[in-house]
Amino acid sequence: MDLLGQEVKDKNKGKKKMILALLITCTVLLVILITVMMILPKKPAAAGQYILNIDGTAVQPSPDTILIDTVGNVYISIKDIANPIGSYTYFDGGYQQYNQDKNECYVRDANQVIGFSINSNKIYKTKLGSMVYQPYTLKSNIISQNGKVYINAQDIELAFNTPVNFVQNGSNVEINISTINSLVQTYTAQMTGSGAQQMTISTDYNNQKAISYGMIVQSVGGKYGVVDTNLTTIIGNKYSSMTFDEYTREFHCYNR
Repeated sequence: MDLLGQEVKDKNKGKKKMILALLITCTVLLVILITVMMILPKKPAAAGQYILNIDGTAVQPSPDTILIDTVGNVYISIKDIANPIGSYTYFDGGYQQYNQDKNECYVRDANQVIGFSINSNKIYKTKLGSMVYQPYTLKSNIISQNGKVYINAQDIELAFNTPVNFVQNGSNVEINISTINSLVQTYTAQMTGSGAQQMTISTDYNNQKAISYGMIVQSVGGKYGVVDTNLTTIIGNKYSSMTFDEYTREFHCYNR
């Protein structure tokens, strides 16, 4: 009877069980750590640490407008920036649901509605009065703290069609947000000073949203086309009308 061989086998089995137990323990601890990090309260940004600029003008936020999570992600209160970045009005609950559900909120301006859900990275956009909701996916979940709903600053561009960039300025970080109206003015001036054939940026709201994707719907002599932000032609000026579909990021062109 090979007692030595049996003893070796038993030891190997014991080692395997120990390794398996350690792996399970490590996995459980990792899950607990991730969960704790997710539910830990975010802290308000220190005074002067982050500066919020909208169209080049510094905004004086309330102490809890900007939050920083445990890994340095910046979140901004949707309610606090809704009006400055697009004359949006903020509402608790879901659009056309007539409730005050604190797990949802939406903002509305004269053209569209944008809906948000807490602990989700899915948002929707729809026209006023429409029942057609177009879904969009953010990089981070919408979060809530102390009764306010927050969006990751990097997701503001997709949600509101307002480009965002971060600039280190000494010990401070500037969060620069450019609204659609500001971008239209900037590119109109650029077109005027380019010396090229006079272009006119479309006044249609859907078409102007294309600017946040680096494309400008413009017309020359009543014919529409598309250029990029360097005024390089993407679609020639040969259509009597044109509409940008943000959801598909396609242009619908027509000749009548």
